[in-house]
Amino acid sequence: MVTMTLSEQDASFLLREISRRAKDIEKELVHTDARDMQRDLADELKRIEAIKRELALVSGRTWEGTS
Repeated sequence: MVTMTLSEQDASFLLREISRRAKDIEKELVHTDARDMQRDLADELKRIEAIKRELALVSGRTWEGTS
């Protein structure tokens, strides 16, 4: 486990960046035909969404699913 201390501004920034990356992965998933790549992207998206949920909880922000 890793513990970090972030300012409210840094937490908000990180949440926005993670959200942006999640959207990029979703776009890649739509345009990818290779099953192996789809599986890898889906796994990456799950990990990012889990991090996003945790970050939203500790920063007091609302988690918006995959948006």
